[in-house]
Amino acid sequence: MISPKKTWTEEPSTPLLIQHKNPEEVYMILAKIGEGGSGSIYAVRNRKTLQQFALKRIPIKNSKQLEQIL
Repeated sequence: MISPKKTWTEEPSTPLLIQHKNPEEVYMILAKIGEGGSGSIYAVRNRKTLQQFALKRIPIKNSKQLEQIL
């Protein structure tokens, strides 16, 4: 039996966090794990709590693009 795929409409299990500072100040990059049309995905570790996360870094070019993402 084939299990159903997850859809984009499902609620994320963790809250979406958007930071306006350099993520390298908060996280230690462990590895680049992917890349897409809107940004790169990294395995990271929080420098303070040592928790590991997947982080998507999206370069913002202007305020209109920021509004579209949010």
